[in-house]
Amino acid sequence: MKNILIFLTFMTSLIACKPLVQEISPDNIPNSEAKLVVSCFLSPNDKIIRARVLTTIPMFGQEDLQATNGIGKMVINGKDTTYLPSQDDIIDALVEISEGSQNAKLSYNAAEGVYAISATAFPIVAGKTYGLKVTAKDGRVVTANCTVPKAIRIDSYQKDSIAVNYQVSNNGKTELKSGFDLFVNVKWNDEPNQKNYYEMIGYSKLSQTFKTKDSTLFEFIYFNDQRGRGAYFDDKLTENQQIIAKKGVYRSVNWGRSNGQNSGTAVLKQATLLLSQIDENYYFYRRAIYDFRQQNFFTEPTLLYTNIKGGYGVFAAYNTTEVEIFK
Repeated sequence: MKNILIFLTFMTSLIACKPLVQEISPDNIPNSEAKLVVSCFLSPNDKIIRARVLTTIPMFGQEDLQATNGIGKMVINGKDTTYLPSQDDIIDALVEISEGSQNAKLSYNAAEGVYAISATAFPIVAGKTYGLKVTAKDGRVVTANCTVPKAIRIDSYQKDSIAVNYQVSNNGKTELKSGFDLFVNVKWNDEPNQKNYYEMIGYSKLSQTFKTKDSTLFEFIYFNDQRGRGAYFDDKLTENQQIIAKKGVYRSVNWGRSNGQNSGTAVLKQATLLLSQIDENYYFYRRAIYDFRQQNFFTEPTLLYTNIKGGYGVFAAYNTTEVEIFK
């Protein structure tokens, strides 16, 4: 009898439950507005200043807006930061950069999908604070500012190696071989008496022989096992001390062995280290991008960092020192 009463109580509770899905009146949905999205990175090393301008696509209230290719991609061409064009670009905005009483207009470059100006016409200097203002034709305005950090030199680096095992497949047969990974530890001195942020990364240039032709490979050097985002540092625990980036692999025996056409080991031609002092906007934005890409269903959503007033995106600065450790 007791079990029957419990069952009847459970069934009564289910019948009394309200539906989980409820209709909401359109009057109760906020009328969100499209916001400008701006991306611009300043460096004294760049030959051209580039800014990208897009717009958000509100979930409600903007039925005439359609997303196409997203925000495109940022790439490095030589030492310059460039962008791949996107169909979502706003191509008729007024984009201005300023420093003190100096002001310049960036012109739209359809080939890259960015607004640009030569650094010769508007030099970027370490220690100075720059402003960015974007005005869309429909009246939307966003602003931001950032200060360019000074360059920090690499104090020293130490190359080493570690024994590894790897598999080689040939004609359907897998063979286990042994070899060495080459890595480097990098040291630099923290800039004293102020809050600092750094990015330590690099790249290797290799040559590999295929059945038909030779090929040039480029592999990123990541430190402290921070694959996918380089290695970012703040000086919270190393104020006025020496900072160390550890085990940046610049030559792995596994590189170049995934293609069946491979007829030999990739040969290391050059390895370059890039130490950048970055401002806090760069630091928090790039860390947020990494966390966003790494999040899973069991973590809280990641909010992307923005310092664009009135919109979204980032206006940030960095200053890079380059050292070749093998050439």
